[in-house]
Amino acid sequence: KFRRINNLDWQQQTFQRTITERHKRWRVYDRAFRIKLKRELGADLAAALRLRTQEEEEKKHLYEQEFIEKACGNRKQDEP
Repeated sequence: KFRRINNLDWQQQTFQRTITERHKRWRVYDRAFRIKLKRELGADLAAALRLRTQEEEEKKHLYEQEFIEKACGNRKQDEP
C-alpha cells in the first residue's frame, strides 16, 4: 500500500502551500499592522508637523518684522 505522505512531490506541494498560506496571512497582518501604525502615529505626526510649521511661520513672521523695522530704520536715517 503506497502512502501519499511518503511521496516527495506531494510533500513539496504541501510544504509550498503552507508557506504561501503563511506568507499571505503574514502580508495581510503586516498591512493591518502598518495601517494601525499609520492611524496611531498619523495623528501625532500630523500634530508635530503642524506645530513645526506653526513655529516656522512665527519665526518667519518675526524675522520679516525685524527686517521691515530695520529697513524702516535705515530709511529714516537716510531721509535727513
